Amino acid sequence: MSKKWNCRLNISTRLRLLLFLPWLVVFLFGGMQTLQYVDNIRQAKRATFSIDISLQIVNLIYELQNERGLTQGFLANQHEDNRVKLVKQRINTDEQLTRFFRLIDVNNFNGENALSQTLFQTVYQNVINTCESMSSRRSNVDRLLTSDHFQYYSRFIEQLIRLLSQIQVSFKHTEQSRDSLDFINLIRLKERAGQERGVLNGMLNSKMMTISQLQRVILYGKEQEQLIADLFAISKNHHQTRLITLLSSTVNMNVLAVREQLIQKFSIIEQLFTQYYRQFDTSEQSVNKNDIGQKLIENEHKIESAITHLQSAQLNISSERWWQIATERIDAFKGISEHIGKDMKSLAHQQQSQARNALLLYSVFFLFSFLSILFLSFSAIKRIIKKLRYIADAMRKMQVDHQFNVPLVVKGDDEIAAMALAFNQMLEERSKSESESKISAAVFEYASEAIVITNAKNEIETVNPAFCTISGYHPSEVIGKNPGLLSSGKHTDAFYRKMWRALEQDNCWQGEIWNKRKNGEVYPEYLAISVVRDTSGQPIQYISLFSDITQYKQYEEDIWLQANYDALTGLPNKKQCLDLLHYETTKSHLKAPQVAVLFIDLDRFKNVNDTWGHNSGDELLKIAADRLKKCVRESDVVARFGGDEFVVLLTGTSHRKDVEQISKHILQSLAMPFHLTGAVDSVSNEAVVSASIGISLAPKDGNSVQTLIKNADTAMYEVKEAGKNAYRFFDISMHQVVTERMKIEQDLRIAVKQNEFVLHYQPVMCLVTGDIVGAEALIRWQHPERGLIYPDSFIAIAEETGLIEPIGRWVIEQACRDLRHWLDIGLSLKVAVNVSSRQCKKVSEDAIDKVIERALETNRVSAEQLKVEITESLLMDNSQAMISTLQRIRDLGVAIHMDDFGTGYSSLSYLKQFPINVLKIDRSFIAGALEDETDASLAKAVVLIGHSLQLKLVAEGIETQQHLDFLKGLGCDYGQGYFISKPIAVDDFITFCQQKLA
Repeated sequence: MSKKWNCRLNISTRLRLLLFLPWLVVFLFGGMQTLQYVDNIRQAKRATFSIDISLQIVNLIYELQNERGLTQGFLANQHEDNRVKLVKQRINTDEQLTRFFRLIDVNNFNGENALSQTLFQTVYQNVINTCESMSSRRSNVDRLLTSDHFQYYSRFIEQLIRLLSQIQVSFKHTEQSRDSLDFINLIRLKERAGQERGVLNGMLNSKMMTISQLQRVILYGKEQEQLIADLFAISKNHHQTRLITLLSSTVNMNVLAVREQLIQKFSIIEQLFTQYYRQFDTSEQSVNKNDIGQKLIENEHKIESAITHLQSAQLNISSERWWQIATERIDAFKGISEHIGKDMKSLAHQQQSQARNALLLYSVFFLFSFLSILFLSFSAIKRIIKKLRYIADAMRKMQVDHQFNVPLVVKGDDEIAAMALAFNQMLEERSKSESESKISAAVFEYASEAIVITNAKNEIETVNPAFCTISGYHPSEVIGKNPGLLSSGKHTDAFYRKMWRALEQDNCWQGEIWNKRKNGEVYPEYLAISVVRDTSGQPIQYISLFSDITQYKQYEEDIWLQANYDALTGLPNKKQCLDLLHYETTKSHLKAPQVAVLFIDLDRFKNVNDTWGHNSGDELLKIAADRLKKCVRESDVVARFGGDEFVVLLTGTSHRKDVEQISKHILQSLAMPFHLTGAVDSVSNEAVVSASIGISLAPKDGNSVQTLIKNADTAMYEVKEAGKNAYRFFDISMHQVVTERMKIEQDLRIAVKQNEFVLHYQPVMCLVTGDIVGAEALIRWQHPERGLIYPDSFIAIAEETGLIEPIGRWVIEQACRDLRHWLDIGLSLKVAVNVSSRQCKKVSEDAIDKVIERALETNRVSAEQLKVEITESLLMDNSQAMISTLQRIRDLGVAIHMDDFGTGYSSLSYLKQFPINVLKIDRSFIAGALEDETDASLAKAVVLIGHSLQLKLVAEGIETQQHLDFLKGLGCDYGQGYFISKPIAVDDFITFCQQKLA
């Protein structure tokens, strides 16, 4: 039915129906693009609304900053004026909060946000939760019951800044994004200024200063300087101009003057602490420990006096004056941020106007284009039909007039014109054949490959110029002769019989062959022969093509040398050495291989490279290679294994006396000075090195290549550890040490997969109340065969192999699971876990802070209940990455303990740079404190330093009642040791704690 209907339609109608689909596609595309422009208008409106919310958030942050600062002043001095100011400020804050939530709810901003809904809702929910607790916070402030109000307001403001960032992150316009970045950075700058104002307002009202408060004020100042530097680095020019005007104002200068007074006061205290702490340095043998103790006692009074002076020190400014100048400076920052907000809003209005204009222009353009396409398509159909009618009429006329040599005249490059062109080309077939013959002749004449054509009798009929160039023969010298005149004589009759057999069976043959030029030179060529047969299958011609592959063969040889020989010394390389050793150990005519493997490593070679340069090092390696070759027989092999390592294969012998004689000769030869012509040293050009030689013998020490090399390498490292410049034969005891270590590593990998670890807990006691407040988690390996293994036997291997990361992750997760269980049975305790530097350096998806955060969330454990212990050696990696990792852990709410304080490279600078909460006094101080006055003074100094820096102290190694009483007298906060309890299994620990509570 469809065929009948289709046949009733003419070509014109069919083409119109066929064009309907592209018209529909164009129309749909236009509609989609129109929707895109409409979406741009909506995005511009959304950006305008986002800016309005952002400006409202800025006003809310401003009022929260004022309330935080006034709260700080009120808590420091409960004067009635401070209370009245705080009450008025709370009213202003509540008014801004009401406006903020009304703006968010009325416009349903969350539903229109183009960002991830989950992320935005999380940030917004945090703001709501914080706001809901404001009433109780204020009530506690009024009753003077709170101490963390400053952190509460700061956290609230930080959440608002995060919300502000989420709101503005959807800006697509580049200028708007730059303005947004300047806007947010300026809000952060204003926040740091507000924190500085609040803390200092509290200090001025309380008439006292503490080191921690002073550090915080100075820190806020430094952070402002960094943010200002960042703004100058990335902000727009006119924003920088306003910022420069503010920074050069009198108000800013007054703030900087107050800040300078604080820095000077802190510097005095820091210098005293630094001078006091230097007394700990006992690295010089000439210093008497008793003298150090005496100096510590003498300087102790200076530090106590300095702290008292700091607490009572007064600044040359009143709290009212400080509040005025700091507020004026914050208002100036607020003015700049409001100016940036107006710029962003103006840009959003401009984008909205541009989007509307673009929609109008596109609508007009699309309508015009669509109508034009319709017109052009109908015109094209009309032209096609016209050409088809012309061809049909012309062909009918040719049929009537019998004139078939008249070409069709059809213009254009379409298929119809191609039909006419094909018809016309039939008339030109003869001339085309002649042209092809000329082309074939040109190919034969100018081809780069030699072409030889022979007849059925294998007599040369013709050759091309390339043949003459390659062979050196003139055509007259070879035509009519057999191609055998080119034979080099290097191939056997069997080779040629195989060639002719392939020609008879396959009508072709190709391969490499050696021929001879006219001048007698033998050269390799790649030859291809094809057979031309007649209709009866008899050969009538043989066509040969060949090319000179001399250069290719040279390349092959060079590549083989590069792959098997060392480019610097000319010796066999590692691959060739292993191949030769494999050959020697698998000789079929020998019952057992007689080979000695000498693994040689140059001692102190690195010093030559570092001192005189790599060119001198290369020259030394060349000389060493020559000396080694002179020390052995021609049948032996000297190879460069890599770097400054050589391997000597002594073939046909495995007698120790022969090998010892050659080894001694090698040591003597390599110990002689090396005269280096390229040395850069101005004093001497003589380099002196030695060698360490490890020896394995076949078949005694193994028959395989891998075993012999490995055993010789093991023996060489034994020489290195024993002092170098010697030789040593492999012994089975060397293998046992390596095997034992490998066994531990293999078992450790299995232990990680099968969770063969357990945690023991050593209780931590509050020395003031005597209560058990927590424990330190200590890992044990419950080996299925060896029993309980302590960490000193496997932690070092875990660090080296990288297994410390999954082990450390398990410790954190297990400790959190145990914490959850203790909470469920009514034990509210804290647990400290040890982490290594490798865990802290991990930057993958399993970063240490993410592991901790996930473990706390999974087990519903508060971050305050988990502690992280690090060692002083970890702090030596004073990198920004390490500081950032520890800071992220601290930001989770997890306290950081510094273990073994005082035993390493302790520095007060670490305590300032790193987010440390607790210092652990090393057991070595406690053990000798009762008998050694110096140890007692050191322990006392550590406690004093920790308390001066607002840090808690935990003492390790409490073994007796005397230790406990001594530490209580020092004012140490917490303690642990065998006198309290040794590390015990988790069930025993629970029983221990329950008994203490009872």
